[in-house]
Amino acid sequence: MIWALLFTILAIAFGGDSPYLVPHLDKYVKTHVVDDSRKEKVLTLLKEAKKVRKASVKQNGKFLKEFQQLFISRETDRADFDNFLQKILEAGSAAQKAYAEANQNSKNFITEDEWDAITADFIASLAKSKKKRDKVKAKMDKDAQKWKNKIAKIISDKDRREKAMAEVDKIHAVLLRNYTATEEKLMDKNAVINKYTSSDDEVAAEQEKIVAAAREMVETAIEAHFTLVELTTPEEWDKLF
Repeated sequence: MIWALLFTILAIAFGGDSPYLVPHLDKYVKTHVVDDSRKEKVLTLLKEAKKVRKASVKQNGKFLKEFQQLFISRETDRADFDNFLQKILEAGSAAQKAYAEANQNSKNFITEDEWDAITADFIASLAKSKKKRDKVKAKMDKDAQKWKNKIAKIISDKDRREKAMAEVDKIHAVLLRNYTATEEKLMDKNAVINKYTSSDDEVAAEQEKIVAAAREMVETAIEAHFTLVELTTPEEWDKLF
């Protein structure tokens, strides 16, 4: 329930907005980059990007455990959350920078025609996996509803109950909006991260937007924590978490 939503926040925030993270991209590179020497250099960049992604996923698991401990304690103060937020934003920024550099550096070894062909292939692959992404959205809906159902059973006062449920709706809404925005961006051939002609400054600005979205998602969950503390008794809180 709550932990699934919190994990989704971290996954969306720091999973990475990059065509370099699309499944089977190495296959498309091998298909469309005609020169073997250039092809190997691009595949090396792709390999390094995957290492960053793997490390980020592992780190997210540790962050989730820390987030859980902060969230379930009624004694957690804003300084505790601020320290956590700063730490994950720094880690997320570093990962996003690595993805951006991989994208831009690959242009030294890929022609514009090759880039466009690769982009067309991975956008087509994303279109084919729409059902899988729809399942992710459906799970978000289900997790949010489970949490609201639990609140309904534990908080008897109608006013406090409805306000607590509204906090769940806020988390759910910001998650869904950012997940959908990421999905649409990756499938847009004219998006900054997909265009061959995008400058370093344009890519850097895009990365800043991604980090800002990450901050919004985490801060929404943090604010929900403090609101729920105010809305519940210690006994209700223990039953919720």
